[in-house]
Amino acid sequence: METEREQAKIQLDIARSALSAAKEKRLQEEYQLALEENRRAITLQNQQLEVEKQRAVRAAQLQEREYNKAVIRTRIQEIDDALVQLATVKAPYPGTVKRLKWQGQDDRLLTVELTVDVDSPTGRSSPLSR
Repeated sequence: METEREQAKIQLDIARSALSAAKEKRLQEEYQLALEENRRAITLQNQQLEVEKQRAVRAAQLQEREYNKAVIRTRIQEIDDALVQLATVKAPYPGTVKRLKWQGQDDRLLTVELTVDVDSPTGRSSPLSR
């Protein structure tokens, strides 16, 4: 009877050890699962941060592009305004320009000597300086 009782006690101790080991194993598995969930959450968060960063970079690029377009449009308008202010010269006679000699410039006024080969009504050309 005494040996049966000790045998039962040994079996009980073995069962308790197995239960304790199973509990420890279960806690370890739960810990590993929690770690894996945290890793996944961190990975997802990093991916979301990267997407937001890319969106911010793209928005900055678009804003810079729009700014550059505005600068170019402004410069084109300035050039168009400058072209409007330029005077044009129309020849009073049909002919060919042979020579231009710059005499000078005063503010927006240019002085030029123009030599024109004028076509005559007879088909011959005669030089005319103006």
